[in-house]
Amino acid sequence: MIAPASLPEFRGNVIAVLTEKYWDPELDAVDQKREGLRSKEKELKEKGLSKKEISDQLKKIEAKIFTARDRELLKGITNADYHYKGSAKIMAQIGKAFAEALEGFKK
Repeated sequence: MIAPASLPEFRGNVIAVLTEKYWDPELDAVDQKREGLRSKEKELKEKGLSKKEISDQLKKIEAKIFTARDRELLKGITNADYHYKGSAKIMAQIGKAFAEALEGFKK
């Protein structure tokens, strides 16, 4: 994705902003815990447990694996990785980087 910005025919018209540096590993870690919980839910369903039994077991597992901080972070994850988890924390930093790149681009 960065290559066009370095091509002579696009000089002065194209700029690249590296967004990976705004990725939040803390959000990623808690999202992985959530995915583990979803996998466990699938396992429990395959065992033929009732909805109540599944719910009870998941609540116990959730209480063990999620900290208070994790629960707070989960509120900020609204989408998939390819959408930066829908995180305003990530997207705001990317937006600022785009604005700064454009400001420097004009000069």
